[in-house]
Amino acid sequence: MFGSNCTPNSSTFQIVLNETTNIIEVFITNKDVCNNQASNTTNFATVDIQNQGATNTVKAPGKYASIFTSSNEGIRIAPAGPINYVITWKNHSGVVIGSNSDSIYFCPPFYPYSKITATITYTCPPGTYTDTVRFTKITTVIQNLNIMQLPCVGFFGSIALTDTGTVGLYTYAINNGAYSSSNQFNNLNPGNYTIFTKDANGCKKDTLISLAPLVNIK
Repeated sequence: MFGSNCTPNSSTFQIVLNETTNIIEVFITNKDVCNNQASNTTNFATVDIQNQGATNTVKAPGKYASIFTSSNEGIRIAPAGPINYVITWKNHSGVVIGSNSDSIYFCPPFYPYSKITATITYTCPPGTYTDTVRFTKITTVIQNLNIMQLPCVGFFGSIALTDTGTVGLYTYAINNGAYSSSNQFNNLNPGNYTIFTKDANGCKKDTLISLAPLVNIK
């Protein structure tokens, strides 16, 4: 602010409020001082932000209730406290697959079409916003299996995989076993086995395989 006898008696500035980040930016094009009132409080100026009750103030360094000049200057005031929002991610079936993260990696559950929904809930000011993205899944894991059946009673079978279709590196598992980089399962007794393949993005493919010995010829 300037007194009525001040020359010059104007300044140019812009305040930008970023709603998604709560960052406040002040851009000052020009801020002069009143030469004929240099020692008067009429020359005082302030760049600060206060809470709603005016009980807490964040001050721009060197620019609070003081005499200063400024030209083509930007000041950014960023929040330092905890985030005031929660993001929840849901898959095609409405099942929550992630929260408290601005991004998520997941395997589309349906082929070739699927969708994912993000809901962001703010605590201050309160509000909830939802956005749904529908996308096309153009690739899927393709299992190429090489199965060696049991030649006869008393022998073991084996299963080997070479997979394509999505992003490697692939990992493999059999039944409820842990995933590993080994793509071959040996010394398998007769029975049913579920073979799993998982790519780098967590997309999975499984195939049920039955191993049975050939009939012995007597």
